[in-house]
Amino acid sequence: MDGTLFLERYKLKHRITLNLQKHTILLSHADMFTPTILFDMIERYFNKQNFSDTYQKSVHIRLNEKKLSPTDFQVWRIRPDVNVEEELKIAKKTLLGQYLEQLYRGKQTIFECIGHTVEKELLNELNVMLKRYDMRLECDEQNIYTFAKMLSLGTYMAEEEVLPSEYSQYQAKQFLLDLIDDIEAKKPKLLLVELPEYGLDHEELRSWYTSLMNKQQIPISIIYTQSKEILRHVEDIYAYHLCRDYRVLGFDDYDEMEEMLLDHDCWKHSPEEIKQKFMNDLFDEQTYQQRYEKIDTIFQK
Repeated sequence: MDGTLFLERYKLKHRITLNLQKHTILLSHADMFTPTILFDMIERYFNKQNFSDTYQKSVHIRLNEKKLSPTDFQVWRIRPDVNVEEELKIAKKTLLGQYLEQLYRGKQTIFECIGHTVEKELLNELNVMLKRYDMRLECDEQNIYTFAKMLSLGTYMAEEEVLPSEYSQYQAKQFLLDLIDDIEAKKPKLLLVELPEYGLDHEELRSWYTSLMNKQQIPISIIYTQSKEILRHVEDIYAYHLCRDYRVLGFDDYDEMEEMLLDHDCWKHSPEEIKQKFMNDLFDEQTYQQRYEKIDTIFQK
C-alpha cells in the first residue's frame, strides 16, 4: 500500500511524515526516542479504543490527509525481544486464539463433541451435588476461545522443554510472523517491526528478512532497523526514513538531493552508483554527518 502517513502530537515533538510503502524503513541516528514513541502511538491508537477516545484531540493520524479511525487497521507489533509466554498466549482475543478460531470456523461438531463430553463426564457429577439447591451447571459457551483458555503453550528445543526467555529468538519471531500472515483479516494489517536483528545471528537475520519480505497477507510493514542487511531486500530509496533530532527525514526529495550528491567530492559515478553509496552511508552516523550535513536542509523547508 502506498500513501503519505502523517502522525502528530501525543509525545512527538514535530509532525512526522512517512512515505508509506509496503515496506517502510526507519533508521535512527542518535535518536532512539522517536521510533519507539511513533510505534507506541500507532499501536495504542489502533489497538485500544479507550486510548483513541481519550486522546482524539491530541493524536492525529492521517493517510493521504484523511483522518484514520481507530478501527481502520489491524496492528501487530514484533518487539526486539519476543517472549513466547507473553506474546503467544492461547487465550481470548489473542493472536493464536484468532488463528484457532479461524482454523475451526464452521466445524461446530468439534465443539459440540467437546461440550457433550464436558456435560457427561464432569458436569453430571457436579450437578448431583447441586440438585439439592435447585441449581444446575451448563456448558453454554462452546467456542474455541473458551476451550483455548484451558491450554498452555510449551516451548521446546531439541525435544527438551525450556523457559520462554531461553527460547530461540529466531524461532519465536518467525512463529509470530507466520501467524500474523496466516490470520484472515477484513481490515488491512499494519505490522510494526522493531529492531528485528536483536537476538539473531547473520544467517538468521538474512533468513528472517527474506521471510518478512515474502509475506503476501501483510500489506504494510514499518521496520525500525540498524542493520544493513535490509539493503539486500529493499532497494527503493523512497522506502527509507532517517530519525534525527526528534524528526523523521524522508527521501521523497531524492531527485533534488542527487544534484548535490553529484557535486560532492567531485564524484564521477552514475546516479545509480551514487544512490547505492548514499544508502550504505545512511547506516553510518559519523559518515552521514560528515558528507551529507548540508543535504538535511532540504528536509527542513
